Amino acid sequence: PYTTLFRSRVYPRRMRHIPHFIETSDIPVKTAPGAGALVAGRLSAEKGVDVAIRAVGKIDGAVLDVAGTGPEEESLRRLAESVAPGRVRFHGLVDKAEVQRLMLAAAVVVVPSRWYENQPMVVLEALARGTPVVGSALGGMPELIEPGATGELVPANDPSALAVALTPFLRDPGHGFAMRDQARATIVAEFSPERHLQRIIGTYALAARTMLQRAA
Repeated sequence: PYTTLFRSRVYPRRMRHIPHFIETSDIPVKTAPGAGALVAGRLSAEKGVDVAIRAVGKIDGAVLDVAGTGPEEESLRRLAESVAPGRVRFHGLVDKAEVQRLMLAAAVVVVPSRWYENQPMVVLEALARGTPVVGSALGGMPELIEPGATGELVPANDPSALAVALTPFLRDPGHGFAMRDQARATIVAEFSPERHLQRIIGTYALAARTMLQRAA
């Protein structure tokens, strides 16, 4: 992530940050409060899906949808039956249309990774649909999620902290729905294709000016 490299002083004067982008013109925004939490992605150890399951198990009546598959699927199913019986729904590998349906229907998307994610597209995809995100305060996620405005950040590997953060979203669907407009506006303003191109053009222009100055 940019902030980590910058703080480590890895050529800070040369470094420029150009985030990924997402096209929002064909992405619908949720029109009503959702229900439950959603994890979407590969079911592998570094993604921390077990943390989300344990967190949901601590919230009475809470439901978690899991979209995706991977090497941890069977162990995650066993964990779910142990700590949140009947409240974790595994959808397996689904297409984009189904992921969209699940995101629009959820009260909150959870990204509980225990490794240093760079810029998870699932965060951009959720926010573009007006669905807030609760993610681990690792890697690039603090650069994407604004606590209290578009979601929340929690320590990685901490089911109790994640449960505390998720509870307002799951107890009161209006809590997350109130973040819809800010979530969408953030993506449109900062992560559109046009903004991406502006950043690239600006970076090349700066590089050209620097080379001319050195050659003078």
